[in-house]
Amino acid sequence: SEPSIVAGAVAWYDAADASTITESGGLVSKWADKSGNGYDLTESSAKPTTGAATLNGKNVLSFGGSQQMTGPNAVVPAGATPYTIFAVWRANGNSQALLGMGVNSSRQALNIHIWSGGELMHSWYGVDQYSLAFGVGAAHVITAQFDDDNSVLYTKKDTLTDSGPASGKNTAANNFTIGNIQSYAFSGPLDGTIAE
Repeated sequence: SEPSIVAGAVAWYDAADASTITESGGLVSKWADKSGNGYDLTESSAKPTTGAATLNGKNVLSFGGSQQMTGPNAVVPAGATPYTIFAVWRANGNSQALLGMGVNSSRQALNIHIWSGGELMHSWYGVDQYSLAFGVGAAHVITAQFDDDNSVLYTKKDTLTDSGPASGKNTAANNFTIGNIQSYAFSGPLDGTIAE
């Protein structure tokens, strides 16, 4: 059965829970945070759609290559603070974003996306982890984690795990975006779906 709450979650977005989605004509303007912390995602113009696709019989949000959802600052902690991100998503091609946060131009950005060669990329400037093939066209569960005790970047796709080098994480807590990465030339908006 599905959990009613994820203990300790900072933010939780669940497309299968219709009560968290504000939409008009299938266009999503708000995706509410189920954690209770109020980190709701919103979009006024580049809205993804709901009700058009499913994964395992459950609703997903569809991103058609030009849509996104933006969130408040500090969804992911700034600086060298640990984090763990889980996502269930599908991308239909390479060079596509799951999420981004921070300021790329000042090298303070966290990015999770598919690199041009089809690898799952989990990175911030100076530390890139992309040795796992994503497998476009299929849904995957990914985990992106920063272990501050050991200063190591971990990336997991389904049951495959890889770890990155020691880092100097320095992410700014702004510009949180799902389905796109702001001001980043190496990955475009998502053409695919996000379940959770």
